[in-house]
Amino acid sequence: VEPANAGKDHMLIPSELDSVEAPIKKKNIPAGPQICRVIDAEEKVTSGGRSYISLKMQIDGGEFEGRTIFGSLYGDGNWLPQFKAALAAFQIKTKPGAELHASDFIGRKAIVTLKLETYNGKTNAKPAFDAYSKYDETPLSDEASEQLAF
Repeated sequence: VEPANAGKDHMLIPSELDSVEAPIKKKNIPAGPQICRVIDAEEKVTSGGRSYISLKMQIDGGEFEGRTIFGSLYGDGNWLPQFKAALAAFQIKTKPGAELHASDFIGRKAIVTLKLETYNGKTNAKPAFDAYSKYDETPLSDEASEQLAF
């Protein structure tokens, strides 16, 4: 079924427009640790031919619950320590030479330390180089809990 105005150079203004509230500006996610769950992962290749895994993560708990964070994992060069730490943090057991699939990350949780990065005038929270650490489901001590940016 095509919309009533399909193929036309205009659209109809919805009748409920007057009752809609203006969008609320979301508070920026601060730098610091957040518990994140991978909701999507994809194997990609850069224009230069480097393979990497693109992670789409959702903050799991606290003031920013449900907000999305994106990260990239490169399994080569200077990025190898981050890649190894991410595998350990997300509790993915593997060994050199074994196949790793992006889907192996989906549904797994880790503590992701975020940094603020400004690009084209917009500041976003991104995983830091040393971002990934293991998330343990056991309750945190009061001191450790205070370090999480809830």
